[in-house]
Amino acid sequence: MQQEFPKLVLASSSARRKQLLDQLGIQPEIFHPDIDEHLISGESALLAVKRLAYAKAANVACNFESSVPVLACDTLVSVETDILGKPQTKDDYWEMMHSLSGRCHEVMSGVVLRYEGSSQYRVSVSQVTFKSLSEDEIKAYWDSTEPLGKSGGYAIQGRAGAFVEYLKGSYTGVMGLPLYEVSEMLKAIGLFSKLSQ
Repeated sequence: MQQEFPKLVLASSSARRKQLLDQLGIQPEIFHPDIDEHLISGESALLAVKRLAYAKAANVACNFESSVPVLACDTLVSVETDILGKPQTKDDYWEMMHSLSGRCHEVMSGVVLRYEGSSQYRVSVSQVTFKSLSEDEIKAYWDSTEPLGKSGGYAIQGRAGAFVEYLKGSYTGVMGLPLYEVSEMLKAIGLFSKLSQ
């Protein structure tokens, strides 16, 4: 009789997060969290990713037995104390790109794993430096439609990879799901080898 292994629920509708788990050999069940993702006035990016990751995990976990692990993540981009969300308009995007051009910014990904009534939390903080961007580069990237729906208005795994002059931290964390932290959390509760078979 074939042994059954626990499934992993990914509390996200992000295709790139699913693809990242696929790299670990994990095929998660996708469940979209229904939460208010607006930021609280004065809230730091570090606190916001923690609050939002916990909220996503709690929202989704209530739909499953406690024996089903639920993984949630939130990623934010910040320049100094300014948090850059997802551009809603071309003007939003233009402002974001000008604030990132030729500067270093931080990308924070907070990850929560809920399992058997308890939660683990890890955070990945990376520093990313963009080269100075020309107006033509900014326009061409907008025209590609890639910035839509992306924190900070860019996807490092896409065309914006050419903008990155320097990266210190986690490439997968900048993508939206830090695999080192995720694998360590799963190992801590004895699930990584089971889920990846």
